[in-house]
Amino acid sequence: MRQKKEVFVESIKNSINLYLNKNADVLGFCHVREVDMANDFKTAKVFIEFLDNENSAKKIDIIRKSKDEIFREYNKMYSSRYFPSIKYYNFTNELNF
Repeated sequence: MRQKKEVFVESIKNSINLYLNKNADVLGFCHVREVDMANDFKTAKVFIEFLDNENSAKKIDIIRKSKDEIFREYNKMYSSRYFPSIKYYNFTNELNF
């Protein structure tokens, strides 16, 4: 079960990173630092690290609103109808660095 969870987390991480790279002109340089998946696979917390933390709240909001586009990226690589409910966080702000 643990291995299945790790594979699922990595697939989500890859899909979101692909979306972030395609939208770097709007979001700036950023990447998924960590994904915290619930044991039931229904929810996940995604921590995104921004090179430039300026306007990171707006950038997180843009990412939240792009869930359909992120799901399409996921489905291109991993054909599945299931995708967890995701909450996005700024890695730096949430961990108080």
